[in-house]
Amino acid sequence: MLAAGRCIASDGDAWDVTRVIPVAALTGEGAGVAAAMSAEQNCTPEALDYKAVQAQLQHQRKFPLHFEDVGLNS
Repeated sequence: MLAAGRCIASDGDAWDVTRVIPVAALTGEGAGVAAAMSAEQNCTPEALDYKAVQAQLQHQRKFPLHFEDVGLNS
């Protein structure tokens, strides 16, 4: 099962960041890509290499994965 949106778990400062609508929408895109890759590779989502999922998201469009990607310092 993949979770997306405001129902995902996070801790510390990430909790504040993940509760806003744009970030919640991006989690949906990430979950969709992971689901598609799982189907293509005939595996469960946890069996995917997270770096491969990140690479696919970056390939599709400039997907922000890190604070620096949106002009913030970590």
